[in-house]
Amino acid sequence: MGVAEFGTERTATTVDGPGLIRAGILLVFGILITFTPQLHTIGFAAVVFGVFGVLWAVAILALWALSPAERRLPGSRLLALLGAVVGVLALSGAVTQVQLLSLVIGIWAVLSAVTIFFASRTAAASRGRDATLQAAMLALLGVLTLFVPGDAIGVIGFFGGYCMLAGVFLAIASFDRATQPTSSRGSSS
Repeated sequence: MGVAEFGTERTATTVDGPGLIRAGILLVFGILITFTPQLHTIGFAAVVFGVFGVLWAVAILALWALSPAERRLPGSRLLALLGAVVGVLALSGAVTQVQLLSLVIGIWAVLSAVTIFFASRTAAASRGRDATLQAAMLALLGVLTLFVPGDAIGVIGFFGGYCMLAGVFLAIASFDRATQPTSSRGSSS
């Protein structure tokens, strides 16, 4: 049997702060939707999605502005614009029917998915894989809200499910573990 040499590699964990902030926002809205089933009306759904859209836009834009240029996510400004537009639309009182809410959430999800997918083609390998999965989750949300007929409970439920799934995924993806060789200083053969 061979003897394993210890100390030749170390695992370094880096934390993606902006990723954790985005995960936190998604999880807060996912939990809000999950634990308030008695409130799932069209008005509640429109307000929750509207507040989410505006808060998401502000957070994405702030994170973009505060990040160093090499860490900025491509397409962030477009994602912020999409969030702001759908957020203001949902909060304006114009979204009074389930079909309109489904359309607003579905179009936001599909356009965000396309933006993230194409932006992921220019990102670093691990960030690109993470972004591709995010785009797939958004695309699924878009398909569900656009093509599965439902009521306010179903529409806000799909959105809440997306928030929980994407929030957990982003939280996990925010901790990047990389194995790196350590220096040979102090090791003996």
